[in-house]
Amino acid sequence: MNPYQTHNLGAAVAVQAGGAIAEDGLFVVRRRGTLLPPFCVKCGMAAQGDPMKLTARRAIRPRWLQVVITILLGPSAIIFLNMALERATVRAHLCHAHRRRELQLRWLVFAMIAGSVAAFLICMALAAIYGEIWWFAIAFLAFAIGMVGIMFAELRSKPLVARKLTKRDVWLDGVHPALYLVTAQGPTSAQAQHDND
Repeated sequence: MNPYQTHNLGAAVAVQAGGAIAEDGLFVVRRRGTLLPPFCVKCGMAAQGDPMKLTARRAIRPRWLQVVITILLGPSAIIFLNMALERATVRAHLCHAHRRRELQLRWLVFAMIAGSVAAFLICMALAAIYGEIWWFAIAFLAFAIGMVGIMFAELRSKPLVARKLTKRDVWLDGVHPALYLVTAQGPTSAQAQHDND
C-alpha cells in the first residue's frame, strides 16, 4: 500500500474544518484561499513555519505543439502559460523538507530563466564578435533548452494538482490522507479562530 496515496472515499463526506470536504477520492476546498489544517499537505507530518500560498494548477500533459510554441515565443510563452492555465491559490502548511523543496524549485525556475537568457546573450555577443554562424545555433539551442525546462518545471513541479476548478471551489489531488482524518474530526482551534476573524 502506498502511504502517500489519496484515500478513495467514494461518496462525498461533509466536514466542518476550514470549508473543506472529501469527495470522490479528492480533497475539495470550499472557498479558495481557505487555511488548511496545520499538517504538511504532502506527508502529513507536523507543519513547520507559517502557511504558504500554494498554487494548484489543472494537470495537463505537455504536447509537442506546446513545446514548439514555448521555444518560439520564449519568456512570453511562460507568461502566457501562467495566465492561461486554470489555477487556484490554497493556504496550506508544509513540513521542513517539503517547504525546502518548494523554495528550491522556485529558485530553480528563476535560475533557469536567468541562465538561458544569459547563455543566449553571451552566444549572440560571441557571434557578433567572431562572425561565426555556429554561435547563433548554440545561442538558439541554449535558449530552447532553457525555455522547455522552464515549461516542464512550471507544469509538473507544483506540490498540489487541481483536478477540477470552479469559481469558488477547487478539487485537489495529492493531499496526504492525514488531512482527511483531521478535517473529519472538525476544525482545529487555530482554524476556528481564523474563521471567526
